[in-house]
Amino acid sequence: MRIENNKIILENIPLLAHTSKYRFKRKTEKFIDYLAGQEDNKIDIKDYIEWQISYDIKIDNIYKTLNDGENLGETFNECKTAAFLKEVEKVYRDTQSESSKIKRKRKFIQDLQTICTKYNEPLILKQRKDKEILVLLNELSDLLKIAYQNKILIKKDLNDLVVFANEISETIDEKFGIEREQSSTKEHFYGFYLFHEKYPLLVKNINETFFVEIIRKHMQYAMGYQNMIYLCINAENINDSDGRSIIGRKAKEISGITCSIGKDTLIETSKAFILASQDHKSDMLDILKAINVDGL
Repeated sequence: MRIENNKIILENIPLLAHTSKYRFKRKTEKFIDYLAGQEDNKIDIKDYIEWQISYDIKIDNIYKTLNDGENLGETFNECKTAAFLKEVEKVYRDTQSESSKIKRKRKFIQDLQTICTKYNEPLILKQRKDKEILVLLNELSDLLKIAYQNKILIKKDLNDLVVFANEISETIDEKFGIEREQSSTKEHFYGFYLFHEKYPLLVKNINETFFVEIIRKHMQYAMGYQNMIYLCINAENINDSDGRSIIGRKAKEISGITCSIGKDTLIETSKAFILASQDHKSDMLDILKAINVDGL
């Protein structure tokens, strides 16, 4: 990662990593063609990368990543310093002398808090009904923090996002639902009647490179619904990690990409999370408060 022309340059986004949150898609009327599954297709200007961007990561998930022997660098996508990640890994190794899983995890969390203070990495305690969840900044919130530290964003930008959030009374999860309707022709297939489910999808163009999507879906592993936010990057504005255009090449051959993220993209993606749900709005307010402090 580097700062150039008042933008954050991510230099090696790992498209083919085990934990990858990126996939190629092709723009159609229904936005449903997945290019990565079409091995003979070459990338063209109709294509884009869909990034399922997040803003935090549970400490439990960091511990699990280390427990599984996976790469923390891929999890944090260039936004944490190598020195910080090295100390987190050392803290994890130092827990192995403890006599039980509970004691190992407890020691990891205690020592991680010390490391986070040393490296100015805010930890946030999220309140969720009857439980508390300890999280670390990740992806969008890391980018906001880095942008603020490098004066790509100023205090007024963060304050304006807080004002925007406080003015939002109704969020997407309160306004839009998932609808199911039967085919008007009463069509059926071997005794099965045809129904269609309609998922609300909201799309906003940010600039010539980025657009953001908010889609409401059924939760995969629980009851209820969730709003997913995707930061999308038009392929014609993407280079690989060597600076070459990805147009005309196969998706499976591109292991990493470079992209340049500016102020407008950070602000509009933050607004998408704020609009998504009351929980997302509350989380973003906590993140903005953690970033927007004197001394940064």
